Amino acid sequence: MPETLVWPQIRGRERDGNSIVLGLRLPRELAYFEGHFEDCPILPGVVQIHWAGLLFLREFDADLVLQRMEVVKFKRLLVPEMEVTLYLDYDPERLRLAFRYRVGSVENSSGRLYWSKK
Repeated sequence: MPETLVWPQIRGRERDGNSIVLGLRLPRELAYFEGHFEDCPILPGVVQIHWAGLLFLREFDADLVLQRMEVVKFKRLLVPEMEVTLYLDYDPERLRLAFRYRVGSVENSSGRLYWSKK
């Protein structure tokens, strides 16, 4: 039985202080594409939010709890085999993470996640 893929392939990583840029590839075999939708698979928005939050926690080795989201927007679809750049910008004073998924110069989705200490 093939392994179920639940993470994108990370192709690059750059960190500058409280900002991280991750180069991602979305393999066709990702579990989230199956059934969403059959003729035109897309990456669900909830997965994009989930990845942004979990990648932030991992990259910053943060021990925080998600409190709320703001201004979450999905402007363009993310589809299999796409090369995507995820920008994570963290404001530790406000415990706020801004995320953006971009393909080239086009912003596909964005939002802000607010955290609290455990």
